[in-house]
Amino acid sequence: MSIFTDKLEMSRRIEEQEKTIALLNSEIAARKKEIVNLNSKLRDTERQNADYESRYVNTGLECEFCYTVLQENFSFCPKCGKKINKSSVPATEKSAASLFTAEDDLDGALIVRYNGFSDKKITIPSSVNGKRVIGVWNDVFKKCVDLEEVIFEEGCQYIGKNAFAGCENLKKLRLPKSLIEIGDSAFSGCKSLSEAAIPPNVRVVGSYAFGYCTNLKKILLPDSLQYISSGMLSHTGISEINIPQSVLHIGYGSFSDTPLKEIELPRNLYSINSFAFDTPSLEKITIHSNVKIMCRDIFRKSAKPLIQCAAGSKAHLYARNYGLPCVEIPAQPPADIQICSNGIIIDMNILSKTDARLNELWRYIGLPKAASWSWERTGMLPTVRIEKTMPAADAELLKNKLCAFLGTPQAPARFGPFGRVSELAVQQYWGESEV
Repeated sequence: MSIFTDKLEMSRRIEEQEKTIALLNSEIAARKKEIVNLNSKLRDTERQNADYESRYVNTGLECEFCYTVLQENFSFCPKCGKKINKSSVPATEKSAASLFTAEDDLDGALIVRYNGFSDKKITIPSSVNGKRVIGVWNDVFKKCVDLEEVIFEEGCQYIGKNAFAGCENLKKLRLPKSLIEIGDSAFSGCKSLSEAAIPPNVRVVGSYAFGYCTNLKKILLPDSLQYISSGMLSHTGISEINIPQSVLHIGYGSFSDTPLKEIELPRNLYSINSFAFDTPSLEKITIHSNVKIMCRDIFRKSAKPLIQCAAGSKAHLYARNYGLPCVEIPAQPPADIQICSNGIIIDMNILSKTDARLNELWRYIGLPKAASWSWERTGMLPTVRIEKTMPAADAELLKNKLCAFLGTPQAPARFGPFGRVSELAVQQYWGESEV
């Protein structure tokens, strides 16, 4: 190749490089302009956020039904869709002390009996006889079939087992923001209840809490709830639901016999128990890759829901094992979670004359009776079972209180008030995975 040819080739390359440099410089200028525009938008957004917080986040206004924070110019709640009452809410009429029998319970009062006859509307007061109401005990309103409306004033923290079970005509329910636990079957069989909102501070919802509420079509779950308990929404009219991302466990039969058609499960869900979706209507379900336990017979055998899942995940293997159709979705990042406890078991070799006191063990460790709605003796045996699914941290705290009072199997209390502890353990069994 001649020197002349080499020079032409070099000139061509230089010209191409200059065009590339010019193009890059043009792109740089465009990017700088874009950055300027984005910074301008960011400043606008920050101003809007500041204005939003001053007008919305800090308004102090809440939806009466689901406690969502409201903006002053809202006409409807953005979460539950209810119309906002612009007028001031009148003070709730206090229920007469004679309507309830209450007993002292730690630093408050526990309603243990309802003395009404055929009341259609009941207000659970914030205080009885000058003491703050902290709970409604087991079975208090069970089968009060005339009851149509229940309104809680603020203060109540615990609703016991079967508290409103079988109230077939209950149509309106307003739970307090102070509530933290709802007992097993608390509202089971409330066939006229069509909607419910579980307040934001609730950590425990017992088994079948809303089971057999056949007309229940809408329920709002708190964003911090960690599990859907066994049968919690079974035999209801729920056809769609938003499960919070905080939920780690779907319990046994939790959505069985519902008209549920399509659902996406939380990204960090850990376990799904048997018959959880035992319903003929389910058409599509999204199960993400962090699920570790999928028990047998999750779906009704006659149903063939489409499973959206990641390749190689438990859900993928489960679909293959049961011959269910599936489509691939991206895998989720691995989750570092702390699975819930589903109870505590205590076994003791009891001392004489202490058997009766075993039923009041909660008292000796500084808990209110209201919190012991799930505590049960096993027949005549010296065994106490706390069958309550709760966050792991709450279970460990309760176990530590028991250990401080009773001792442990390895180191029993020196002057044990009940006898030697043979077992004291937190239960965290979520079933055997089918795949």
